[in-house]
Parts: sequence; C-alpha cells; structure tokens
Amino acid sequence: MFKTSCTVCSSNDKTIKGDAAASTYDITIRLVEFLNRHKIRVPPSQVNLYADMLETFAALKGGVEVDDIIYLAKSVFTTVKWTEDLEKEIKEYFIGRKQITSINDIIESSRIVSRIKFGKNLSTTDLFPPTASKKDLLEYIFLRKIGVIRRDKSGRLRAVRYNEFVKLVKRSKYGLEKISIDDVIKYIPEIPSYHWAKLLTEDILDKASLNQLLKLSMHAAHSRNKGLGKKILTRISRILSEGHHLKGKQRKIVYKLMKHTGYSDDTLLFETMSVSSNIGDAKSLEPEKIIDKISGLPLKERMKIVSKLQKSIGDKEELFDKFDLITLSSLNSSVNKRLKNRIFLGKALGQLIKYYITGDESYLDYAGHYLRKIDFNNLDPKYKPIYESLLENDFYGALNKLSFQDKQALLEYTIFIARDQNLVSSREELKKALELGYRLLRNVVFRKGTKYEGRKIVTLRGEHVAIRNTIYQFIRFNYKMLFSKKIKGKDIIAVLDTSGSMLPYSLWALMTLAAVIHRVRYVVVFSETPSVIRIDRKKKSVLMNILENILETSFRGYTDIAGALKKTLSLCRNKSIIILISDLKQTLPGNPLETVVDMVNKGHKVIVITHPDHNIDLAHKISGLGVDVIIVDSPYVIPFILKRKLNLKGGVVKESKRLENVWLRNNNVMG
Repeated sequence: MFKTSCTVCSSNDKTIKGDAAASTYDITIRLVEFLNRHKIRVPPSQVNLYADMLETFAALKGGVEVDDIIYLAKSVFTTVKWTEDLEKEIKEYFIGRKQITSINDIIESSRIVSRIKFGKNLSTTDLFPPTASKKDLLEYIFLRKIGVIRRDKSGRLRAVRYNEFVKLVKRSKYGLEKISIDDVIKYIPEIPSYHWAKLLTEDILDKASLNQLLKLSMHAAHSRNKGLGKKILTRISRILSEGHHLKGKQRKIVYKLMKHTGYSDDTLLFETMSVSSNIGDAKSLEPEKIIDKISGLPLKERMKIVSKLQKSIGDKEELFDKFDLITLSSLNSSVNKRLKNRIFLGKALGQLIKYYITGDESYLDYAGHYLRKIDFNNLDPKYKPIYESLLENDFYGALNKLSFQDKQALLEYTIFIARDQNLVSSREELKKALELGYRLLRNVVFRKGTKYEGRKIVTLRGEHVAIRNTIYQFIRFNYKMLFSKKIKGKDIIAVLDTSGSMLPYSLWALMTLAAVIHRVRYVVVFSETPSVIRIDRKKKSVLMNILENILETSFRGYTDIAGALKKTLSLCRNKSIIILISDLKQTLPGNPLETVVDMVNKGHKVIVITHPDHNIDLAHKISGLGVDVIIVDSPYVIPFILKRKLNLKGGVVKESKRLENVWLRNNNVMG
C-alpha cells in the first residue's frame, strides 16, 4: 500500500495555491525547515507525532488548509512560543502552493498515465491521439524526464513496472512546473509534429535562447508544421538583429529550415549567404547593405559569399568595386572588363605571396599567367602603378602602392597561408612570412609622419621650455616662462587569444594591437599557455616579435582565458588597462571570472573586445562585473572604439571616415 497523501481544499486566501505538489510528509518537512530558519527547534518525537496527525486529519477531511496546518502545529509543538506574527509568516510561507496530489489522484487525472501499460512497450500513436492537450504532452515529457518511460536497447519506448512508477513519482515530487525548455527540446521529437504548436507557444519561444532555438530548428526542418518553423525563424531573426551572428554549422541549420518553410528576411539572408546554394533573393537588396554586412566578416567567409553573389546576381559593378583584391580573387572571371582585371590582379597577388613565402616557382608561373590576362587599357587608374611594379618584379613596390583595405586583406591572407603551409616546421619560410607580415602590419599600424609623444601639460616650472606657449604669452606682454611636462599614462597590457577558434578572426587581434601599440607595455599571447612579450620602444622589433609569436602558434590549440588573465594580473602595477580580445570560449578547466573580479577590485580597467560569434553567457557575466564588453561587427572599427574609450591621441591605425561614421551611428557596445 502507498502512504496516504492529502489534497488541500479551497478556502479563499487561506488555501495553499500554486504549482507545487507534495505529500503530508513534505508539509511537515517544510514547516520544520521554516521553524529552524527562525531558530525554533522542535523535538523529533513531536515532529513524528505531527506528521501522523496531519496525515490522519487529511484522510478524514479530504484535504488541509493553511489554518489546519497551524492549528495542529500549535497543538503538537508545545515547546514553541506562538505569536500572531509567527502564524502570519507561516501563512505567507504556505500560500501559493498548489494542491498536494496523491498517486491515485495522479492516475485518475492523467490521461497519459491511464494509457500506459506498465512494464510493456508503448506506442506514441496510442499515447497521443489528435485530441491530446498541452497538459498531456507536458505529462509525457515529465514521465520521460523522471524515467517512468524509457527507451530499451532496440530504441523502443517502454514503461517501468507500477511499483517503480510509484517510487519515481514520489521521489520527483510530481509537478509539471519542473519541466524546462531544454526538457521540451530533448523529448519533442518523440511527439507527433502536429502537436508541437501546443507546446511551443509564443511565450516559450520568446524565453528560448539562440542555441535552444537552433536545436528546435533542427527538429522543425523535418516537421510538416511549416507555420511553427516560420515562428522559430522570426524569433531567430529578432535575436540576430540585436548584434549576434551564426557560426558555420548554425548557418546550415537555419538555411535548411528556411528552405523547408520558404521563409526568409534580410537578416537571415545575410547570415546564410555563405552556405546557401541559391541566394538569388539578394538581387532585391541594396549594394550598400550587402557591403556593410559582408565587409566585416573574416576573409574566408567573405570570399565564399562574394563568389556566390556573383553567380546569383551577376556582375554588379557598384557592389564589387567596394571589395579588396584578395576577396575578389575568389571569383572565376567576369564579363565586366574592369572587374575582370581586378580579379586577375588579385589572383596574381595571392600567387606571388605564396611564391614569396614558399619559394615554389609554380606559384610564380601562375602569377605571370594571370598578369598576362590583364588588359592595361581597361584597368582602373589606381591599380596601374601596382600592375607596372609587378611586371618589373618589384613586389615590395607593389605592396607599398596598395590601398589600406588591400593591405589589411593581404595581412589576413598571409596568416592563413602560414597556417596552411605549417611554417613552424620550416624556419626559412617562417622568416619570409614574418618579413612580409611585418611590412604589411607596419603600414597598417602607423600613419606616415606620426609619432606618439605622450600627453603634455604646461607648468610654471620644469626642464623643457614650452616655446609656443611662452611666445604666445610674450605677445600679450606676459613675460613669464612656461614649461612643458610629460604626463605618463596608464600602462596598457594587450591580451590576444590565438587559439584555434580565433583563426577566422586573426586580423581582429592585430587591429586591436595596432590601435594601442604606442601605449602597450606587455602583450600576452595565449592559447593553451600564455606567452609574454615585453615592449621595448627603443627597439624596432616590437611588431616583429608579436607577429612571430602569432605565426608560430598559428591560431591552434585550446583556450585558457583564466590562465592568461592570471599571468596578466601578475604583470599589472598600480592601475593598468587590460585589453582582452577573445571569443570568450574557455575550453580548458578554469574560471576567468575570478581573475576579472580581482582586476576590478584592484582598480585596473578591463576592456573586452569580441566578435559576434562569442560565448554570450560569459560575456554577460563579465559585463555584470562592471567591465566594458564591446561586440564589434568589423575589425576596422576597433581603432575608433578604443580611441574613444581610452582617449588615445596618436599612433592609431589609419582612419577611414566612412567606417568611423558607420560605427558612430550604429555602435555595438555592451557593458
């Protein structure tokens, strides 16, 4: 026989309401816990007596009210000093709990349980008729969760024996409110798809995270309910419009559901361009919108999308004119003569970089082949000097004549070549890649003729005369000498993530460093283990050392953010500025939050720069500590963000007014 349980009767505000269900034993335990929290101790003998009396009372009356619980407690717990305030608190504690249902009540009220043949195989057709309600579906998920219904070795559903069912339900404290969104996602494939809309309501979808929606998308892509698939896509699109982005596999999942339902919008279309087999819908999009979306993507993804764009929408000159030569090298050819020349020039540059690094003359032959295809008369005037330099075998001269955008793309391309060729095994090839990367990085980092001199203030005493200020005062008959004094700014420590997951975003790390190189004291480069580079501004090898470290690690291995931050904290002195660029994906044991808390408590300023494909949970937790977490769509806006965040005055990356204005209008700053 089962232990008798009770049902709480309705009696206005004195009734136990809510979603929790428990036996009389649970009521006793809750009451004793409540008294213990108020430092009121009750003898065990009185507790046992109370439980027995409450069970008997419930059986006779058919349920209990809050007043009954208190009345019996006052009768049994004679050692307790009862007051009106204590009784009021107990009422408030129990108000809000639902009916406490017995095993028999569960069997009688549950249509799912009544259909189960305990100890035998089950069929979803029998469990879920067309008239099944939302409660039936939730009860099934709950029974699967607690193990009443299981899958055997052959994959068939099977119910446990009745005795085990009773034990499992009692142990789980039966309640449908304990079912989470993850439980629904896990077991919903076992439920016929025509019932899914009853479970996945607007409220559920609004509460679901991006990862949960993507899991639902995988199931919905095989469902006949296309309306539900459209609702899921609408919710995903809303999340993406807030600044998040999809990864490679996630794009495939969303694109599959888009194809299945026939639903798409601009946001989803942009996100799935790199994986879609047909992006003809892009014909209706404005070229400026496409450029803004694609320009900030990693080089490899950008090349994929541009190649598919050409196949679907043709050679739109106003669109492809905005892309760099390396990105255009992914195109095969073009009817447009101007665009065709740019494609061949980009392909020639790519082959020359491979030849310069590896020394393989076949790449040189390929480069010559593409150069011979270029029609000089139809080549853009800005590319003619580059073409002439390449014909004269002046490779470095051609690099110097490239635009800022092309140099950045070439730098990113060089890092990819370094990884593909595995240059760590060949010191000679690594040295050549370093030389080439250093030339490009140096041009990316510094403006011509700019030199960071630090911040200065004018004082009445000092060693160096402020000539301009003094002359200005003399003209106004104020014959006091003025002096300039250099103010030392806070030390900056750059922490760069070079793990495998950051490979597509290699340029982001370099652009961050470029923005603050004139103020950096240390650079901590890390993947599985951190490596410290001390900046000595008297030497010219600062960028070379950093680039060598990055090319040697070549964006491989796991990520240990916690270890890198601990190493960084040991380098900090006084109040420093720590700039971390990472995807925040901690793949090794460790908790970065602990070190971030220490940094903030010690007065250090922490800035985190990450791309849209980052660990959202960790980003929110770090932001909650008072740290600036900046999510950027493009590496080219990083210098402008840091320039304003840190009030930098010199040595910043060359500026593009259009990109700066875009960021000022639509900045993605969190924290």
